[in-house]
Parts: sequence; C-alpha cells; structure tokens
Amino acid sequence: MKAVTVQQMRSIDRIAIERYGIPGVVLMENAALAVVDRVMKRVQHHNGRRIAVVCGGGNNGGDGLATARHLYQHGLNVKIYLLTNPSKFNGDAAVNFNIIQGIGVPCMQLDDENALHEFYTDIKYVDVIIDAIFGTGIKGEVTGLPADVIRAINESAGYVISVDMPSGINGDTGEVCGCAVTADQTVTFALPKIGQIIYPGKKYVGHLSIADISIPKAAINNVDINAAYITADDIALPVREADSHKGDYGHVLVVGGSVGFSGAPIMAAKAAMRSGAGMVTAVVPYGIYNAAAASVQEVMVKPVTDDGVGRISADALADILALAQKADVMIIGPGMQVYDEIFYVLRNIIDYIDIPIIVDADGLNAIAQQKDLLKNSKGNIILTPHPGEMSRLTGLPIGQIQCQRIDIARNFASQYNVVVVLKGAATVTACPDGRVYINSTGNAGMATAGSGDVLTGVIAAMANQCRCLDKASYIGVFIHGLAGDKAVEDKGMDGLVAGDIIEMIPTAIKYIYNH
Repeated sequence: MKAVTVQQMRSIDRIAIERYGIPGVVLMENAALAVVDRVMKRVQHHNGRRIAVVCGGGNNGGDGLATARHLYQHGLNVKIYLLTNPSKFNGDAAVNFNIIQGIGVPCMQLDDENALHEFYTDIKYVDVIIDAIFGTGIKGEVTGLPADVIRAINESAGYVISVDMPSGINGDTGEVCGCAVTADQTVTFALPKIGQIIYPGKKYVGHLSIADISIPKAAINNVDINAAYITADDIALPVREADSHKGDYGHVLVVGGSVGFSGAPIMAAKAAMRSGAGMVTAVVPYGIYNAAAASVQEVMVKPVTDDGVGRISADALADILALAQKADVMIIGPGMQVYDEIFYVLRNIIDYIDIPIIVDADGLNAIAQQKDLLKNSKGNIILTPHPGEMSRLTGLPIGQIQCQRIDIARNFASQYNVVVVLKGAATVTACPDGRVYINSTGNAGMATAGSGDVLTGVIAAMANQCRCLDKASYIGVFIHGLAGDKAVEDKGMDGLVAGDIIEMIPTAIKYIYNH
C-alpha cells in the first residue's frame, strides 16, 4: 500500500474536503469511530472501565474529543485532559468541544500544579489511555507540560492507543522529538505515514492499525506518492503451470566464496533453490570446492581457478563469463574477500554480462572503490548493502545513513541507475526512478551471520519469476523477513541461524499463496 509524508496526507485531506465535498467534521467523526472500535475491542464493552483521553489543541485533539464523546455514550468512565485552553479550539475541534460541554463529559484543563497532580494520580489507574496530543502536527522538541504528560502516560500501566501518530514522533522521519508516547496500538487514517513504518518511530507505534475514514481513492490518486509499505496484500506470485519445467523458473549463478568463507555462496544458493529457482550453480575457487560440494545436493558446484590462497583468480574470468551465458541472473560477492584480482573480475562482469546482477557483501566493498563501474553496466544491477556497506559506498557515516535511510538509498539508486536494497530493520528498497518500498516483515533474531546471503538468494530467485527487478527486490525482502518470522515462531530469536531462515522460505511462500 502507499505510504505518505505528513504534507502528502494533508494534501489528500484537503482534496477530499475541497474537491469531493466531504466536510472535515465528517472525516474527524470517522476517525473517532475507528479509534472507538479499537477501544471497545480492548475493554470488551465493560461499562466500568476507566478511559483517559489526553488532548492537544489541534485537529488531533479534536479527534480525541470526538472519541471521548462516543466512549461516554457507550457508558464508559471517560475523562478528558486538555493540554490547551479550550478557547483555542477552532473549526472541527471546536465543534466537538462544544458537544462535549453540552453532554457533560468530565473534562479538565492541565493548567496548574493541582490539575497536574490529579492527572498523575488518575493516569496510574486507568484501563485505556487515548493519546491525542500532537498526532502528525508536532513542531520542534517536546518540552514543558507536554513532555511531563507524555512521561506520565509512559509510566502508566494502562493500554495506550495513539490517535494517528504517537505524540512526539516525527511523521516523516520517525525521529523522536525529545520524548514520545510509547503506544501499544496506533490507529492511523487512510494510509500509513512514513515515520510510523521506519525506525526509531516504528518501535513507538505498537500495533499499527490503518483505518478507512471515507477518503476517496481519487483524492489519494491526485497526489504524487512514491513510497509504499509492503504487506502480504501487496505480494502476488506467479502460479506454476502444470506442464512447466525447471527451465521456466530460471538458472541462478552464484559467484563467491574463499578459504574460510565457503558457507556464504552456498547459503545464497540454497536460498535461491528454496525460493523456487529452477536451477542454481555455485561458482567457487578450487580451494573450497570439496567443502562446498559436500554441503549441498541440489546445487551444482563449479570450481574455477583460484589465486593460490583460496580466492577466485582473475584467470577464472573466462569460465565465469561462459557460465553466465547459460544463466538468467547472477549473484556476485558472498564470501569473496576484497583483493586486487576481484576488481578485474567484477569490472569485466559488469561490463560484459547483460543478465541481472545482484551484488552483495565483498562485491559491494569492491564497488565502493570504483563506483563509476555501475554507470557503464550492460545489465541491470541490484545492490544489497547493510548500513556499514552503504557507508563505504557513499562515504557517509553509519549514523547519518540510519537517520536518513530512505533519502540516502533513493539518491544513490537514482545517481547510479541501480536498485538499492538497504538492509536492516524495515529494509528499504529504492529504485532509480525515485520509488521506495518499505518492508513490514522481519525481526531482531535475523541479525545473524549469513542472513544477508540468504536474502540475496531469495531476490535472485524472484528476479527469475517476477521479471522485474524492482518487484523482485521488494518481494524477496518481504519473503526473507516472513521466513524469519516463521522461524522465530519455531526457534525463538536468540538461537536463530541463517539456515533456519532458509528452511522456512517455502512456508513463507505458501503463506503468501494462501493469503
């Protein structure tokens, strides 16, 4: 599904109101009803449950007021806490405040020490807290009263539901603006906001619930949106024909490995097989051939000339190019190490091979020293860096990359006309035309050696089946993360290894077909 910036969502709201005639108060009412639905599921319609609704002065506060009104009508014990003088409400928020006053919902302005003390006491014993302080409208750092209120919410044992966005999170970057509400659930409207689906914002969101509030699809389509949040609903895999054969599902060529690193190319090869590739050939130096061949049955293993210390030699180039003529996609880099001859091999592969090439691991480290090679590539290229490798590719510090994952990946993809899969929590796939895809699957247990090699193999298999590198990349990332999620269900996080992810790839693919 599409994912939006704060400004894009505001444009969509404006179009819905101005062009399609949907009053803002109707959108606010629908937003409130969506939050009410989640609250009622939580409290199981028990009338005695205590609900605290904490409201700021903008439209997010208005959503909170409308939510409080409905919960009060349901017979729940509701109390509203205002972080602003009610006279400052305007528009749709003012309409809802006037209704609140008219029907007598308990309401307190947090304007002095006594009121704050009462709030701190009350908040410890409520069942559900509705956070409607800032939403996506935050500006600057959270300090003073809002910061004190947010800290009190986080210290409460109540179940926290944030309206649209956990207060204190930047809706575009996921940045924590001083402090932020740690929600158990966030109910957002129409589309996910980018700051909700990337870190650090994602960990403050809790369960993300995306509610339809009657914004027309035409209003969304009127705004140029180039980011997407990939879920199972966005994945469509081709169905195998009954009379198909292995040649229909592609031949993956994996080039890599060296003494001490024989496992990397084999894991990529195994992952490609488990992801549906028809054939996989692993090209390794003679020095590790026996170890590599003994570790697989379904994968063909081809030894090539090594440099005397167990690394692929420049003299192996002719054999590699000949093998590439029979392949549909190539992986290069896993376990190769960085040494003088790899530059010669890599440069010639990029210059002369016209099949898609996925560059990972030491292939990336070699490219970092000769990036202009990418501009002359004969075939399409996918790069799969982790943040450290992205740092070497761009010359930027890892901290900056982690804070600007989308922009940095997008800019690099555009500059060098490649697909960039920037690995990590909420992996970002960036395309040369500026589109980005943010992944929804995966877990911390996948932070283990070899996991990246597995991902490369999955993407290679998808490149054969999807026939579109952009799509193959984000689908491969989704399947890889889902396989990791399935593996964690069985193994737990702490002991997860890359082989566990490989074994769960078919389960993940089956889930997608059955979804």
